[in-house]
Amino acid sequence: MADDPTEMPPANLILQALHAIRTEVRDGFVRTNEQLGQTNSRIDQTNARLEQTNERLENLRFFTVNKLTELNTKLDGTNERIDRLTDRFDNFISGEGAKLVKRVDALEGQVQQLLARQPH
Repeated sequence: MADDPTEMPPANLILQALHAIRTEVRDGFVRTNEQLGQTNSRIDQTNARLEQTNERLENLRFFTVNKLTELNTKLDGTNERIDRLTDRFDNFISGEGAKLVKRVDALEGQVQQLLARQPH
């Protein structure tokens, strides 16, 4: 009955137990390494997607900065134009416009005088 494990000498049982433990530990390491490999693969895929996202964000930032610069340039041009028109209007009001107002006032005065002389 030497084939029955319960009747083996204690040294053989210990060796068998140690061998079984070593096999289990080695299989555990193999499984863990496989899982780590899968995890690393997923991390690499995630990093690649993040790189693409970062590139798209950088392109969007560049596009936005260019559009804002163009808009600011247009606004500066518009503001300059408004300033020129304001200056022209101010010059008109203080120059020719003031003369026209005086002439209209004088004409209104003449019309009032003419109306006052007419019989009713």
